[in-house]
Amino acid sequence: MNARVAAAAVTTLMALLAGCSSGSDHGDHAETTSVTAAPAATATTTTAPPTSTTVALDGGEAADPTEYRQSESIAGQQGYFFQTPSGNIHCAIFDKPVSNGDSTIDIGCQGKLAAIPAGEQACAKPEHSQPPMPAFSIGQSGAEFGCTADPLFYGRAEAPALPYGSSLQIGGYKCVSREVGISCGHVESGDSFFVSKESSRLVNSAGVAPRGIPPTTTR
Repeated sequence: MNARVAAAAVTTLMALLAGCSSGSDHGDHAETTSVTAAPAATATTTTAPPTSTTVALDGGEAADPTEYRQSESIAGQQGYFFQTPSGNIHCAIFDKPVSNGDSTIDIGCQGKLAAIPAGEQACAKPEHSQPPMPAFSIGQSGAEFGCTADPLFYGRAEAPALPYGSSLQIGGYKCVSREVGISCGHVESGDSFFVSKESSRLVNSAGVAPRGIPPTTTR
């Protein structure tokens, strides 16, 4: 009789433990452009979370800036324009800050295949308009992500590629091209971004230099 009672007690205990386990899985100064900030995500995105809280701007063989100079872009800006060797991302470092609402943009990259940063929603296509592209920029407000249908960071002519292992620095801004993606930022303030097809991230820092200062250019 005692053996049967003990066996029944063990069976009941195991059932209770199984029930608790199954219930614990819940939870875990030029022309104005239009780069619209993406709304904060209300659900978890599919973008992989950033693997670092910094963006590496060191290294890279210095490229000749004159090879990337264009007197006018598609959007009517002057500066230095390039694309990644894959052609997926287009970037620009402007001669003068470009007005963007209440802020300005000095440098940025965009591309239809650019990954959305963790915590941001994908760029939604408005009805009867061009689909917007993910865009990353640095200016007066620091590093920002937004969506735009304007080819702001595209040169008027086909921009040359910045080879993997190379860097382009204009004034205080620098971009480094690597096979894993493109990194751009202000070398003194620390404001920067990284973008590729697979992942992206923004870094804003208190810094030691004013944000949004125009790069020093050779005209």
